[in-house]
Amino acid sequence: PGGCTIYSELPFVVTGNLFSNNFPMGVYANTDGATVISNTFNSNGEIAFLSSGEFPGVLLGNIFQHHSVAVNSNPLLSAHNIYWNNITNLVGLEHGTGDLLEDPFLDDKFCPYANSPCVDYGVNSGLLTDIHGSERPMGETYDVGAIEFDPDNQAPTPTPTPDFEKDIGLE
Repeated sequence: PGGCTIYSELPFVVTGNLFSNNFPMGVYANTDGATVISNTFNSNGEIAFLSSGEFPGVLLGNIFQHHSVAVNSNPLLSAHNIYWNNITNLVGLEHGTGDLLEDPFLDDKFCPYANSPCVDYGVNSGLLTDIHGSERPMGETYDVGAIEFDPDNQAPTPTPTPDFEKDIGLE
């Protein structure tokens, strides 16, 4: 069960994947030196990414949303990840440079909307296409997560519903 289990004596790379609705977790890595770049983790049971290795790894340009624990790992280099609606974002490490704690603003297929913080905020994963076959990068630089914003293949950006009580200061 689960999205992906990795047992290796060598460092490994997980790049450009969508892990969604797996149980009990998205990725379990029983190895050292995990490199996890440009993935989207959504609602994967208790933990999105668990690493039991002793050697630090790298987390760059990933989306972690709707988990009990987003990442449980020994210290990693972490940068430009987006964490949203997790009970606990990180266990065993601190947020890194450019990590954001905000809604990634994705459609129901996990594609970022035009106003998403994911757009042009990722890192060079070395991938030339995303999981839908769209070119990477499409904008100035890579997008965060497994799917690149494609302006030619996008539903209209939804307008947030006004919150009357909040707008008049009752909340």
